[in-house]
Amino acid sequence: MKIQTFESLGQYHDSWALIIGCAPDHFPEYDWDIPPRSQAQRLEEAFASLRAGAHFAEKKIKTPRLISVFHELLKMSHEAFLRGDRQRGCHVLQEAEGLVWPSRATHPKHVVEAERRAFGDVVLFKEVVVSPFPYEGSEADLGDIQRKLWMHASAQMDALSNDKISETQTWVADSNGEIHVVKARSKKGVLQAVSDGVRLAQIQGYAMATLIGHDLLIVDVEQYGKPRISIRRLTKPGDTLNPRFHLYKPDVFTQQDG
Repeated sequence: MKIQTFESLGQYHDSWALIIGCAPDHFPEYDWDIPPRSQAQRLEEAFASLRAGAHFAEKKIKTPRLISVFHELLKMSHEAFLRGDRQRGCHVLQEAEGLVWPSRATHPKHVVEAERRAFGDVVLFKEVVVSPFPYEGSEADLGDIQRKLWMHASAQMDALSNDKISETQTWVADSNGEIHVVKARSKKGVLQAVSDGVRLAQIQGYAMATLIGHDLLIVDVEQYGKPRISIRRLTKPGDTLNPRFHLYKPDVFTQQDG
């Protein structure tokens, strides 16, 4: 078994993109792999590498009980992929990712089950109301504004992909449907600007795009009356572009304007 080693938290994070984009049976195959490894072997190697590098995550999480929840989430995700349940596998892994990298945190759901599995009771997440979200949808779930923002964001980020390893940008669609970039000192500042625009009925939607490595593009798009949709597209040489659409509760457009 080939277990990947990591020299930094950043390298460790990059390995998650491969699993989210390729598990359970679309891992890249390389001519130099002799003998060739099956997709099942690659899945085992990917999770073995996550477990081997977990000390990077533990240093970030720090709290012993939360560290145990993190490890339980890894097990749950692995189990789901082994059953062929890609949707659950990705969503559980994304919750584990959010425990380590708060900027990638999703609405908590599977952590409740993970804590109960690890300890037999729920303490840290006892106040969490388990939502039917997230679930995987399709491009048809996008609203008109979300689709316009997704097309704009993906085009802008693709223009960066040759010379940027990691980049985040945000755009809003104003009341006339025109798209403008939003800039602030931090992600919190960007989201505050978006929230203010929604409160003042100045914007119809927003898109926050993150490029991770040269391969994984994540674009979160939101408009009133629609779920927040996180679009994830993994691009490898020779691949067709087949994004996945993950639906979540809205973050900003939670109430009707006025």
